[in-house]
Amino acid sequence: MRAAGLKAIGTIMSSEAVLISSSSPKKPHMLSVMKQLKSRLAGVVASTKYILCQYNIRRADLSVARKITPGRRSATVSALEDAEWIAVSSMKRQRQ
Repeated sequence: MRAAGLKAIGTIMSSEAVLISSSSPKKPHMLSVMKQLKSRLAGVVASTKYILCQYNIRRADLSVARKITPGRRSATVSALEDAEWIAVSSMKRQRQ
């Protein structure tokens, strides 16, 4: 919204989504689909708590980058077209 020059002026309604399943489903073959949906929804909820920190750095400086780059687990390091450079990305918990 901010990118379009808009801002929230009030809350019309608050709501909640609930995922419900039967303990004895009529279509047992759908259990794997339900588990996958639950996993993906949990990922979406978790992702709202984190921001992506991403930058390029010389490969020789990777040890320094690993020390200073925060992360949920560890930083992701990806090769770039120029072999002397790499991309470092990490998920960092947002401040409350």
